[in-house]
Amino acid sequence: SGGHGEHETMNCNDGILDEDEEVLRSLAVEYLMKTHPFGERMSDVPLVDPEKALKQCLRKNKLVDRKKLADLILGATVMKLRHLYILFGNSFNDVVFNRQVVRSVVDLHATYLTAPADDDDVSSEIQWPSLPADELSAKYSLPVFLSKLMVDQYGIVESKLIAGKANLP
Repeated sequence: SGGHGEHETMNCNDGILDEDEEVLRSLAVEYLMKTHPFGERMSDVPLVDPEKALKQCLRKNKLVDRKKLADLILGATVMKLRHLYILFGNSFNDVVFNRQVVRSVVDLHATYLTAPADDDDVSSEIQWPSLPADELSAKYSLPVFLSKLMVDQYGIVESKLIAGKANLP
């Protein structure tokens, strides 16, 4: 890979990335693999929470876009259920978190971060669950029990507003 001023391109799942973007996504995958639930158990290395993984990454990689790296690591963790549902449909509970799956989640989250605020066009292309609470859970990466409680208490329209606010940084 080239120096800091050079911008090479590398292939990725969703097209061509510049070198800086590829480095950020690769770092996000590397450090997410050390966290629960993405982490793979490596001999005697315990898994850490995403915030600790981010701190470790930032200490070792001082010359990266710190905000974007934080958005990728913490955001992919928060939006994990939504992204897994989009990638794997109803079979997302059976997914084994290998490096390729984690990279797919990071790539999808990077796309999510750069998408226009109104993603109705994208969301309408996805076959979401038919039950309102299940749809809310998948779209907003909330536990199903919480989605059911919210829909019962507030109805689906207000629950979507609340869930949307819960996913803001």
